[in-house]
Amino acid sequence: MSEKAVSTAVSDLVLAGCSFYAAVSVHGKSVYAAWGFMCVSIAASFGVLKFGVVFPNVQSKVIRLHTLFTWIASTVGRTARL
Repeated sequence: MSEKAVSTAVSDLVLAGCSFYAAVSVHGKSVYAAWGFMCVSIAASFGVLKFGVVFPNVQSKVIRLHTLFTWIASTVGRTARL
């Protein structure tokens, strides 16, 4: 595993933790914001698995799930501004 992959996995881990904390913090004020932060947290968690851990038999599923939740998080972020 390259240094770049480890660095990306660590930054995704930090992003997942911060997003989860933000989701819990704003849940009482805005359920929609909490769901948006949870989508980011889930996508970042799959990013940790994608870049930090090598599971040859499920790696393609992890990549697809990471791509899906990244798309969901970006779509929620774009539509929330409307």
